[in-house]
Amino acid sequence: MPTVHNRFYECVFVFDPRSTTEARLAILNRIETVIGADNIRQKDDIGLLTTYYPLKKKSKDLQAYFVSYYINVPPSKIASIKQEIQFDTELLRKSFFQMAATDKFYTYAETKKYLDSYFANEKITHI
Repeated sequence: MPTVHNRFYECVFVFDPRSTTEARLAILNRIETVIGADNIRQKDDIGLLTTYYPLKKKSKDLQAYFVSYYINVPPSKIASIKQEIQFDTELLRKSFFQMAATDKFYTYAETKKYLDSYFANEKITHI
């Protein structure tokens, strides 16, 4: 049987802003159990952000709660995570991005700081 090597992924989970802290933590604990503590390289609890459009049908809510993970797991773990959370109604979206081992995981705060600095120094001449 061939050896399956771990791969790096960024996983982003988007929660309903009305979900309770307890419900959100329960889902994240289940996700972390599936991933395994040793496989989580970094967690970024981004928090509540404003979105450009509602993420839930028939909703006017323009906010969502974001949590991102940088993990190193075999590809089969991604399927296990998806299966674990498939019926969680508090979870609005989930995304999994495969990354190269050399890619750096940027937290939301790092990205925001860079972009704020960039646009503060940039003269916008067109929109």
